Amino acid sequence: MQIRDRIKELRRVPAKDLRPNPRNWRLHPSGQADALRGLLAEIGYADALIAYTAADGVLVLIDGHLRAETTPDMDVPVLVTDLTEDEADKLILTLDPLAGMAGRDNDVLKDLLSRVNTDSDAVRQLMNSLMPAGLDWNEDVDNARAAELQKKWGTEMGQVWQVRSRTVTTHVHRIIIGDSTDRAVANSLLDGAKVEMVVTDPSYDLDAKMVQEAIEHLCYRAVVLSAQRQAFTLCTNGWEHRMDFCWRRRTPRSAYPNSSQPIYYHNIILAMEKVDPAKAEAVKTAVEAAAEPDELHGLILMLTRGRIALGWKRPEKNFGSVIEVEGPEFINNGLEYGKAPKLFVEMMRGFTWLRWADPFLGTGTSLLAAETLGRLLYGAEISPGITAVALERLAIAGLRAERAA
Repeated sequence: MQIRDRIKELRRVPAKDLRPNPRNWRLHPSGQADALRGLLAEIGYADALIAYTAADGVLVLIDGHLRAETTPDMDVPVLVTDLTEDEADKLILTLDPLAGMAGRDNDVLKDLLSRVNTDSDAVRQLMNSLMPAGLDWNEDVDNARAAELQKKWGTEMGQVWQVRSRTVTTHVHRIIIGDSTDRAVANSLLDGAKVEMVVTDPSYDLDAKMVQEAIEHLCYRAVVLSAQRQAFTLCTNGWEHRMDFCWRRRTPRSAYPNSSQPIYYHNIILAMEKVDPAKAEAVKTAVEAAAEPDELHGLILMLTRGRIALGWKRPEKNFGSVIEVEGPEFINNGLEYGKAPKLFVEMMRGFTWLRWADPFLGTGTSLLAAETLGRLLYGAEISPGITAVALERLAIAGLRAERAA
């Protein structure tokens, strides 16, 4: 096969003199435009636009519309081709989709993400959009290993751990092992830092007053994943309800028995099978039916203590009041009710705040979400064993934890 070279020259042309292609089918949202401006500011032009010459002699764009719109007063590099209009249509239709067919090497991607730094929030968000595939969120950490992991990490009450960010090199997440309802523990966690927002998933059987105290030791605004009974009582004692969402899963929970159906159901059914197998099967079917796909779960509450700024805006035009998360609701880490990081990403991404805290860190889900979004997180967890599982989970995701000096 003989391959023709259709590029005739590299020419620098005033961007405003380039004619937009009327068949350009790609739309450019504001986030993409912001990221492009960030890259142009940090790097400059390092790629050429592509154009062909129309019958009237004007250069018509094939690729590079957003760059031309962003820098209309600049002379920009343009690869001038001898393509016909029909050939230009074929190229504008297939150029981006062809690039999108490429796969990824996650190991190389992880290394690249760890090396690249940016001062642009928009570029950072672009990089963060690659992170879910780079963080091994779903890696299994067996509950039977909790004691083993506590020995491995040497976790004890009162310890403070630091986790260096891979997405923002100046960020160092901080974890304390202690009771977050104790103001002294919160003070040790923050070590003089001021957090702007709390994100947390407290145990649903915790007294609302305890949850409120733990939150207000850190900040006076919070987004909380809560069960309905607890949710009603959280909006008391000076805490005001500002907004709320609900969320639902798009796939069933993991196979029975699982962390959504406590093990005592399983034990009851095993005992029942010896006496009445038919009844045992009926009970098992009823238990499994309680975990159907798309079953509405609890509420996501946005709270403030007093009328202070909430700092939330709709992430995109079609963002609704029901958050649907693809994939399993629970991560099979052997510790019950470990939520998927993607849910926390959805809870957090509409807020502008940079510094976050979680008084009920658990297995580290909120820290993984913060890392994905380029946020900084301070977390408290009362159990040394669960903290060890969190540290192991973070290590699997490529985040290095070490004891604070």
